[in-house]
Formats: sequence, structure tokens, C-alpha cells
Amino acid sequence: MADEKIKINDKILQYGVLSDNNGYQLYLYPGMTVAELAFNVMVTIRLLEKDGYIKNKKDFDRLVKKYYSDPQYEPINLEEK
Repeated sequence: MADEKIKINDKILQYGVLSDNNGYQLYLYPGMTVAELAFNVMVTIRLLEKDGYIKNKKDFDRLVKKYYSDPQYEPINLEEK
């Protein structure tokens, strides 16, 4: 997690997923709790619904289950690289 605060167009980035050739890293606003992250994920789901990317939360849940349980998307093992 970074200690820096990231602004985009004068708006504060609450969370994001950063990636490079070594895998993924979670960016959280400094001091953010897991409860606050869960709130942000809920906001993300509602915005995806509002903007028509998904019909409802179940669509999002199905995608999370798909990617979480598919061996193709297992975490990168840096020791094997």
C-alpha cells in the first residue's frame, strides 16, 4: 500500500489495482480500512449498474466467482519467474 495520495482531475483516488510484469498491487487511500474498501466496492458495483455495464449485483458476483476460482487467473508466483 502506498502512503501517497493520488488525485485525478482534482478528485481523490480511493482505491485501485496497479499492475506490471510482476503481478498486481492494491492501492488504498492512506489509512483506509477494510470496511471502507468494502464500501468503495459497493459504490463501484452501483456505478456499474447505473452506467449499464451490469444489470445487477449478481452479474458482478458471478464474474468475481469466475475469476477467483479459475486456475488461469491464479496469483503470480514470483519464485517461478
